[in-house]
Amino acid sequence: MELGEQANGGQVEVALGAQLTVSLSERPTTGFRWQPVSTGEPALRLIGDRSQPATGLGGAGTRILQFEAAQPGEATIDLAYRRAWETDAAPARRFSLRVHVE
Repeated sequence: MELGEQANGGQVEVALGAQLTVSLSERPTTGFRWQPVSTGEPALRLIGDRSQPATGLGGAGTRILQFEAAQPGEATIDLAYRRAWETDAAPARRFSLRVHVE
């Protein structure tokens, strides 16, 4: 199952062993990147975290996070869009998704 920013604040159900991919736009050239706050463990396991660069100058790239449904239960994926060095600042954006693994 692949989800984007439209899933923010939502809830999904996935089968045990299934994979879930979250793709979010980011501009790493400005220092802003999506950073995991919660990866949904133990029900979910983060199995991939990569950045796909922009195709044009100054364009937005994409952060792609892949999760595996590791055990039945409830999980929350919580991501913060921030600069790594601004540890005390509130994130510019947040992404949150509730996941039910059955």
